[in-house]
Amino acid sequence: MKMYVSREDSARTDSKQRDIALSISEKLRANSPLSEDERGFAAEVLRAWSERPQKKLDGRNRPSFCHGSACREYAWLIANRELKPTDALNLLADQLGVSAPAIRKAVEANKEEVQSLIETYSRK
Repeated sequence: MKMYVSREDSARTDSKQRDIALSISEKLRANSPLSEDERGFAAEVLRAWSERPQKKLDGRNRPSFCHGSACREYAWLIANRELKPTDALNLLADQLGVSAPAIRKAVEANKEEVQSLIETYSRK
């Protein structure tokens, strides 16, 4: 079953949940008792947090990424968003959660393909 919630209702719900979470946090720090509803809310937040997807890490404990996809996205950013190479590297690094030098290394290793993609994307 699909349920539709308007942006306004969603924003109100988010705001209320944030207020509840902050209130619970303050009570926990003050060692104050929690109501049954507050305990249930805290338990669900912690459960959801513990079940969230984790970033894949390579053997060196760094986030990994698909070099081919990064190169394709880099080329698209330069061709269609008309970003400077450094700006495209930084934006992509932020989006992927990796360092700009890691993206640069992937782009440099595939520079002919990247240049071809930039030319292809620029024609559209």
